[in-house]
Amino acid sequence: MRNGRGKYIANLPGDDYWTGPLKLQKQVDILDKHSNIIVCHHWHSCKNENSIIDVGTPKDGYLPQKVASVKEIFANKLRLKSRTIMFRNIIYDNFFPEWFYKVAFGDVPLSFLLGQHGDFYFIDEPMSVYRITVKDVSTAVKSGNNIHEWRIKHFQNWIEIWNYANKHYNYKYNKEAYKTIQYFSDIIVKNIIVIEDIKYER
Repeated sequence: MRNGRGKYIANLPGDDYWTGPLKLQKQVDILDKHSNIIVCHHWHSCKNENSIIDVGTPKDGYLPQKVASVKEIFANKLRLKSRTIMFRNIIYDNFFPEWFYKVAFGDVPLSFLLGQHGDFYFIDEPMSVYRITVKDVSTAVKSGNNIHEWRIKHFQNWIEIWNYANKHYNYKYNKEAYKTIQYFSDIIVKNIIVIEDIKYER
C-alpha cells in the first residue's frame, strides 16, 4: 500500500474476486463526490470452494444507513470487508503503527486507522465474492472438534485488536470498545465451558 501512487486504493485478497463490472467506477464516483468519505465499501457474497452454489450474501456486519463512522466499528455494528473497500490513498511512511504488525487480522485494524480520516460509505450491492476455503486464516480450523478452540483464539485476537485501537484513539470510544470486548469475552467463556464439559463427559 505504501508503494501505491494512485488517487485511490482498492483491495482484493488473493482468494477472493470481484463480480460487479462497474464496481470500481461506482466507488470512484462516490469518493470523487463526497470529500468527507475515506472509504467506500459494498456487500459481498460467499462461495464455498467445493461448491458452485452461491451460499448467499451475509447480512451481519453492515448497517442499513449509507454513511457510518469508526464509532460503529468500535461498537461492533460495522465491519468493512477487505475485498469490498476502496479508500483514499492517504498512506504515508508511518501510517501503520507498530501494533498493526502484531495482530492476527488486517481488515478491521485497517478500518480503524482509516476511520481517523473520514466516514465510510456503503453501496448496497454484492460486487465481490468471499471464497471460503479450508486454507484461509479465518476458516482453516473452524470445523470439527477444533471449533471451540478456534472460537477462543479468534475472539482473543479480536479483543487484542479492540484494545490496541482503543488506545490508539486515546479512549475516545472507550464505552463502545468496552461493551464489544465484554461481548467477545462472554463468547470465550462459553466456549471454555463447552470444552470443559466435553472433557468431563469423557
